[in-house]
Amino acid sequence: MKTITEFGSITLKEVAKKKNELTTSGKTPEEISQEISTVFKLDGNKLKLIMNSLDVIGTKLNDLKRVVVLSLSENEKPPTGAVPKEEYYFRAEYYPPLVENKKRHQKFDRPFKGKGRSKKTRRPQRGQGKSEDKSAQSITTNTTKGAPTPNIAK
Repeated sequence: MKTITEFGSITLKEVAKKKNELTTSGKTPEEISQEISTVFKLDGNKLKLIMNSLDVIGTKLNDLKRVVVLSLSENEKPPTGAVPKEEYYFRAEYYPPLVENKKRHQKFDRPFKGKGRSKKTRRPQRGQGKSEDKSAQSITTNTTKGAPTPNIAK
């Protein structure tokens, strides 16, 4: 596989705009190609390749990155997405679309509608856990004076 040339999106958009202007004014295809060759200084094979590139992409100019023109040797498979036109293959490359996917963010746009927990199934808050507290296990009360004294294991 050999890359012959590539056309950037800006060049293709300008040529497509000029081609649309000339077609709406009623020019013939020969006059259109002659006018484009003089305005963009394209001649011969390059003019033929850019016109074929415009035919391959059609009106899909949004998010266009470039069009690569390839030629293949014998017994070689064309790359995926390459369109054959005459003796060359044209492969259009696009940027990812700039429009956000609404389905992707739809989950977070609506207010929370979850069930939550009822009062019976709620977890106890801090300090209101089991009746026996760990700190209460290590301290015992001295019955004679009423003041707590720590248990010291010997």
